[in-house]
Amino acid sequence: MLHVEQGVALAASSTIVVAALARDILSKVELFRLNVEASPNPNPNPNPNPNPNPSPDPNPNPNPNPNQALVPFWKTTEVVVFENDSVDGTREALAAWAAAAVGYTVRVVECEESPGCRLKHGIWYHSKQGQNQLAVYRNRLLEDVLAHTSDPKAHLLVMDVDLGVSISPLGVLHTLGILPNAAVAASGRSPKPTSVGSLVRLSWLGLG
Repeated sequence: MLHVEQGVALAASSTIVVAALARDILSKVELFRLNVEASPNPNPNPNPNPNPNPSPDPNPNPNPNPNQALVPFWKTTEVVVFENDSVDGTREALAAWAAAAVGYTVRVVECEESPGCRLKHGIWYHSKQGQNQLAVYRNRLLEDVLAHTSDPKAHLLVMDVDLGVSISPLGVLHTLGILPNAAVAASGRSPKPTSVGSLVRLSWLGLG
């Protein structure tokens, strides 16, 4: 518990930037949001005259516990997403999230050369060229983070949101308490800073 408490103390005075690439992940956007924020509305259909014997909610809120989200622990939370070429409404869903976010910010990176980042690039992973393009997207994401995040001591958490998994904020804070000044790769296979699942200090990346 000591390391978790140390991580909580550090986070309370620090900024975390949650960064991700996105394409056609509409079905994963809500889980991504729940990883970031505490449930924004635990009772979406309040009834002034509740039934004393209510039936079970067919759509229970998936994240009623704020300890399952990042925002409650950090002084400042920023979400930055580079999305391109989605056809399933991903960009629109991210924009709606950005407009509704309270107590933190969500920024969807824009592309100067193509409004809405309609780059007309091929499908990810289906070719060597497509895989190489991911590095370009990642660098554009990082450039935006460095350009718009003013805290040189901010931590950067890179998430692979298309996996649709939930993260453990207390696990992140435990790691922060043990290694507050080290890059950490969640999978153990990508030890380089800014690789997927890593938590790094922006000052290491040339900010500040």
